[in-house]
Amino acid sequence: MESEDNADKTVVVKEDNGAREENEDTFLSNLAILPPLQKNHNDFGMQDAIVLPPIRPEEPVQSIRAALSEVCGYAHITNYRLEFSPSTGVSSKNGITAKNTNSAVEPSSTKKKGKKKNKKNKNNSNNSSTVSSAHKHSVVSKYTGPNAVVHLRSNEKNVAPGDDTQVLDDYGDLTTLKELGSNSYFKIVLETYDIATLRDHVRRTRYLLEDGNAPHVSSLVVDDNTQTINDDDSQQNMNHDSSNDVAENETTKLNKNDDNTQSINEPKEKTEKELEEEEKKKRQELAKKLPAFALESPVVVDGSNLEDFFYLACGEEAAMKCFHDGDSTNTKKDYDNNTKSVLDVTNRLNELENIAKVSCNIAYSGFNPPPSNRRILGDLAYLEVKSAKHPNELSFFITCIPTGFYVNKTFSSEHFDPTPAPEACFSHTLLDCILQKSKSTRNAWIDALVASKERAQLNSPPPSTNENPLQALFRLAIRGDMTPSNHKKLSIPTISTSTSLDTVLLRPSWLVPFPRTPNSEPIEYKHEYNPTRAEDDLNNTFGLDIRGGSLRDWNEEIQSTREMPTENLQQRLDRAKLMHKVLSDFGEAALAGAMAVTDGSITPMNPNEPTRSHVYVHNNIFFSRALDAGVDTFKITEGDRAARKAANRDAQCVGTLHRLDVSGLHTLATVIVDFLGSRLVCQSLVPGILHGEKTHKLLYGAVEATSPLVWDEEMQTLLEENLGKGLMVATRTVPTSPFTSERLEEIRKMRPILAHMHDLAIDNVKEDKNGNETISICGPVEAKGILGSDQRKYLLDLSRLTPRDANWVPKSQGGSGHWESITSATPASSQKPAMAQSFIPASLEDNEWTMAVLRPELITNLTHKKMREWLQARKKGEKASSEEAEDSVKNQTKVGVEKILPEKKGTEDTVCEKSTESTVADPPEELHGADQKNNPEAQNYLKSLRMNINVFLPHMKTLENIDKAAFEQISEDEEKSRDAASFLWENVLPSLSKEMRQNLSHQIPPDGKSLTELLHQRGMNCRYLGRLATLAVEEEAKDLQAEKDVASGKPEKLPRKAFPECWLELLECEMVARAAKHVLDSYFVENGGSVSAQPAQLVASFLSALMMTSEESAAETEHRVSKDDGENHFDDDYFNGLTMFNVGGDGDAIPPPVRDRGQVWNDIENEIGRRFRYDLTLHNRKEVSRRVQYIPLLRRICQRSGIRLLAKNYKVGDKGLCSAGPNTGGRISDSYPIQPVDVVDVLPMVKNAASIAGESFVPCVPGAVAIVPLLHVLLPDAKATFEAAHLHFNVGSLPQALEYVQEAANLYQRVVDTPLHTNVSRCLDLTAVVLFQANEMELAATNAARALAVAVQLGGFDCTEAVTAHSTMSHIHITSGNLTEGINHLRASIYLQELLAGKNSPELSNLYHKIGTLYHEFGGLINALRFYQEAANKRNYDRMAESMILKSMALLLANLGHFKAALDTEKRAHNVYRLTLGEDHELTKNSANTLKHFMKLAVEQGSRQVEEERKRQDELAADAIADEIVADEAAEDSKKKKKKKSKKKKAKS
Repeated sequence: MESEDNADKTVVVKEDNGAREENEDTFLSNLAILPPLQKNHNDFGMQDAIVLPPIRPEEPVQSIRAALSEVCGYAHITNYRLEFSPSTGVSSKNGITAKNTNSAVEPSSTKKKGKKKNKKNKNNSNNSSTVSSAHKHSVVSKYTGPNAVVHLRSNEKNVAPGDDTQVLDDYGDLTTLKELGSNSYFKIVLETYDIATLRDHVRRTRYLLEDGNAPHVSSLVVDDNTQTINDDDSQQNMNHDSSNDVAENETTKLNKNDDNTQSINEPKEKTEKELEEEEKKKRQELAKKLPAFALESPVVVDGSNLEDFFYLACGEEAAMKCFHDGDSTNTKKDYDNNTKSVLDVTNRLNELENIAKVSCNIAYSGFNPPPSNRRILGDLAYLEVKSAKHPNELSFFITCIPTGFYVNKTFSSEHFDPTPAPEACFSHTLLDCILQKSKSTRNAWIDALVASKERAQLNSPPPSTNENPLQALFRLAIRGDMTPSNHKKLSIPTISTSTSLDTVLLRPSWLVPFPRTPNSEPIEYKHEYNPTRAEDDLNNTFGLDIRGGSLRDWNEEIQSTREMPTENLQQRLDRAKLMHKVLSDFGEAALAGAMAVTDGSITPMNPNEPTRSHVYVHNNIFFSRALDAGVDTFKITEGDRAARKAANRDAQCVGTLHRLDVSGLHTLATVIVDFLGSRLVCQSLVPGILHGEKTHKLLYGAVEATSPLVWDEEMQTLLEENLGKGLMVATRTVPTSPFTSERLEEIRKMRPILAHMHDLAIDNVKEDKNGNETISICGPVEAKGILGSDQRKYLLDLSRLTPRDANWVPKSQGGSGHWESITSATPASSQKPAMAQSFIPASLEDNEWTMAVLRPELITNLTHKKMREWLQARKKGEKASSEEAEDSVKNQTKVGVEKILPEKKGTEDTVCEKSTESTVADPPEELHGADQKNNPEAQNYLKSLRMNINVFLPHMKTLENIDKAAFEQISEDEEKSRDAASFLWENVLPSLSKEMRQNLSHQIPPDGKSLTELLHQRGMNCRYLGRLATLAVEEEAKDLQAEKDVASGKPEKLPRKAFPECWLELLECEMVARAAKHVLDSYFVENGGSVSAQPAQLVASFLSALMMTSEESAAETEHRVSKDDGENHFDDDYFNGLTMFNVGGDGDAIPPPVRDRGQVWNDIENEIGRRFRYDLTLHNRKEVSRRVQYIPLLRRICQRSGIRLLAKNYKVGDKGLCSAGPNTGGRISDSYPIQPVDVVDVLPMVKNAASIAGESFVPCVPGAVAIVPLLHVLLPDAKATFEAAHLHFNVGSLPQALEYVQEAANLYQRVVDTPLHTNVSRCLDLTAVVLFQANEMELAATNAARALAVAVQLGGFDCTEAVTAHSTMSHIHITSGNLTEGINHLRASIYLQELLAGKNSPELSNLYHKIGTLYHEFGGLINALRFYQEAANKRNYDRMAESMILKSMALLLANLGHFKAALDTEKRAHNVYRLTLGEDHELTKNSANTLKHFMKLAVEQGSRQVEEERKRQDELAADAIADEIVADEAAEDSKKKKKKKSKKKKAKS
């Protein structure tokens, strides 16, 4: 057999960038999967075997099955097992022969392309499932018909003695197989169906037919004439080490470059003239690659253009222009080939998508389930199949039996006959049965197979095309804009582009693709009729796996995974991978359960209590609302706001312990879901907590509000080891009954029904109080330690790990008093214009601020600062003592030394000075980790820096009369907390404002998310946004005053850098967005949450109020509507017809009226004043500020609230409308600029405690796969490897850096099973930078493109990481000479910068100047001038950079001969130099000289122009005189002729 001949071939794993040979004992080669066994063995052909690529023995069996599910002819087979027989080659026992028979694995061979391909493959039939003589009817597999051998399921099979058949474990790998080696075969053994497997099979058939997922793979072997698997999951599993191969190839290239640099033959030296000619030709070629900008089209990128968001964010402006020119389907205009390719591919993909969907409705018949008399005959179910595209074709009915499917005699809903029809079309698979019966479905399936194959080729182009991976995402986004060319009039699209994008983006985009015509006419999405979708919704189990038998014990899975061994790398990998898998599954299940709770699909455990107190248990997950449900539980907080904050703090603290990966102390899996104003806390269950008090035990803390605190020595030891040492939490003494008597009395009054029980509890507390009992705790006083029934110690209610922020504690209660000092020193009226109202509360009394704690980063930074100061002081003390000892010795021997060696005195002094200098220069030994651990004094001082996290808590009993020492210690702790808060107020906040003035581009965050990350890194909470804004206002006032002083002639110079205006704009934008989320949540839940049932009207009106400057009058609205061309306007009849209204009577289920703009802004400013203690200076002012950035604000509000809008242009920053009329009774009314129909969805916001550090609430699409917050990877090896890569890169060891970073990426991918993770993205970024530094431009561009695509999938098209990736791509392309791509990425960066940060972003000027420099360098002077002008028009806060731009523009104008404009521009540059550097600076003098030169040239040009004008006027005058003379001569001649004529007439007469 030919397959046996291939056994001796060398095993090579092929990749795009190279190959690496492996040992034959590492990979198994020539493994094959045989088709299902047939009753007649002669029908069995070896040419139909599926040859596997070389794989490792550790390959999971699931990956083999996943790969097989993508192969034509096998994708529809679901109910089978794989068996392995030790015997190799042909087995006569099983009747396997090598007879060549026709196969139907590759149906696309019916096309001409397939025939050509089969000719190429005729000599490789053993390596491919392609068949040369296939015909249309061969799409029906011959291996699933009546002749197919069907066996019982493997767990029901009776194994005969001596049977050596080995069944592959679907949950294991190949290492368990005995005698496994190369040239082995696996057999597909068909199995019988039961009800469960039948449903799975029907679901799979629907997936292939109705969802358009026909298989496209004909072979699993990488070959020139075959195609590899392109499915994400399959390719990751089958080619798991591909990244390693590419990494090794790239590293080898770098090593070769380093080792063989000297051995390369240097070319002959060329003459200077030849070098100049080559350089000239090169520049001319590069100049031709520059994108052309027509003079009539602007070069500026409009950051407010949301209609073309996906085009501009991907750098596809050419495709956008092509679309707007009405040429999206006929690219005959002068567009570049890449643009034509993108549009052509997108158009073709749309057509293929429709072809790949086979309209065949498979539904369970109304006769299902079978009656008892048929059930005992073997009937499992009845199906009804009908073609949706051929209504004239009668539906037919199928009977499902354990061995397969057949068509029965039922022909209508009134006639039931499940017996086989004359043409039963029996098959083991449903698809083959349908294809035999329905000719239309068979033809459609053939077309679908061909379309699927072509679609796969278009989506995965060959590496030679160098397609940017981002283009695949871009095509998905714009597919709604592309319409087949044969459609003269656009119909409603059948493709939901937003759904397609949601399947590939982990962070759903806040803008949803909006299909439209080239002239921007909108099109509504088509919601197709699909009974299958309705059936799946009814069968929704809300995250519960009913097939698993028992419910998943999430807690046991998590805790047992934590306890897995970590002695070697493989064990740590397995542990991290399983932990990531379990926590990901828990997150998805928690989200599904939370949505079910919100929908009312789950019954509460306590239905007799109020709704706000309801708790739920579903899928072994405990759900509760983050509300203040009463005083039954032991807690410090009061009020719903504090309860919401406490839930968030608990999740953060649990996440901190999760990332620390402590042992012995267990926490619960925690997920928080925010949806329509409600916050649900989802947690795994403590073992035994729902089965009575005997199954668990309270070890630490208290559960009831009136119960004394419990203490356990082992629990205390665990807390001190983990919280104390690891998180700097101090152990302090507290009363066993911590509440005051007033608080206990208040609790008594709030629970009158249980008064007798609480009397008893309070008496017990009084006994404890009189006994002055205390305990020492390490952690928050409300924390609880529970011993579960599994004998593990769990820590619950971990509400804080740092002390309360003293800046947000009233001074009367021990706070720092900083806010009060500002209020008393600066009246609120002075912070705003006259007659303006201040919304800042007079007092800090607020229940929510009970949970306002310091950031752990601040505690870490402060601890490092104090430790450094202590070490330096200690070192100085040691130095002083040593100097004193030396002085005493010198004084004792001074006389003798002077007598004996008087001439060496100077030498000794010099030696002493040198020794002292060297001692000071040496680093202190205490700074070394090992020495510091062995230094008791340093350890004691470090322990003294631990913070008491139970200070400034309300209702806490004092220790003054109980334990004086403990009381004094608490006083010291409070002072320490005040010092930390004062350090934040006096040092950290002002230092950040100073850094913003330095105006370094990497320090100014572009949007609110990166701003939040920056603040957290510096140890600042976001509640200090108001204080930062106040400091920014003060800095801007300083700049304004300095400019006024310069205008009046007082100072001679201005500082080089001005305070950036974008900083205050960003701060206010983030404050408004955060306040808007809280206000909108309060609107959702008011009136019992009635508005949350139909929130579109509220959301649209709310957003419109924020995007407008004032409300329109009725006349203005009528005028606007009359001028509207219909693009953005729907009349009242349209809105009134959207849903029913004026129903429900006067009940409270009717949503309340929509608030107007004034009410919305009043609520928002109140929230900002309360939450941030700041009054807005830019937003909602009488005089509309030009600095309000509406689009960034709209983006940020939607991101924080989970709102999704249509991607269309909204006329923001103008008059608008909150409601066009009365919207009572549930009426939907118009709003402007955002209408109710523009709101696509409101998504739940999810926060996972196990997420990566810094990850907060993220929007998630319910039901989407793996759309959950990114989780932390518990693999320290990967982190250490990545850090090692950075170290090698910093010292210039590029090959080692590349090797380490690729190894880190491989480790991360082995844990998360996908490249879509933040850590993998960072590895790709570093890989691109390393390759760029190594001058491997092609590889650097490839990796940078991957990093860009991954960044977009992780954070969306407009995330900050995408902006950075675009900049990196542009730099690489420009350096390598690919100017077109480089400029496209630069313009994408410009668009995203303006979209994120607004028009005053400091980066915009630099980016425009960079593009202008490129055009200037390569001779595109006109375009260079246009870009320079845009750069000069943008605000640049570095005056030297501004002068550089002006000088570049002046030089360019001079080159173009516009000396007058060059002179004016140089004057501006000289003025900047003079004010910044002074008259005597060299740059100022050079500018003055240039100014004189330009003035001279301008005068000469002016003189020439005057002289030329004079000459022109003289010439015009001379011409006029000549014309006049000619005219006079002509007139004279005419007169003479007339006289002659008259004389002749007279003579004749």
